[in-house]
Amino acid sequence: MKGILGVSRLILLMPGAGDSADGKRLRDAKSLDALKKRLGDCSHLANKEFSAIETQNIVKYLNDQFYQFH
Repeated sequence: MKGILGVSRLILLMPGAGDSADGKRLRDAKSLDALKKRLGDCSHLANKEFSAIETQNIVKYLNDQFYQFH
């Protein structure tokens, strides 16, 4: 779980890694699929690629902590 938190913070705290409009789109995701797509877009902007397992873990963490999609 520490790894997921670290990676999430890395994306969120990287200076110049993206813009607030992309961050808002991630925040405004309306489904798990949308959240997964937005994470992919944000990771591309942050110049950080995640494996399928890392992506799944990050999406699960974000959903469990913030979104609660079913």
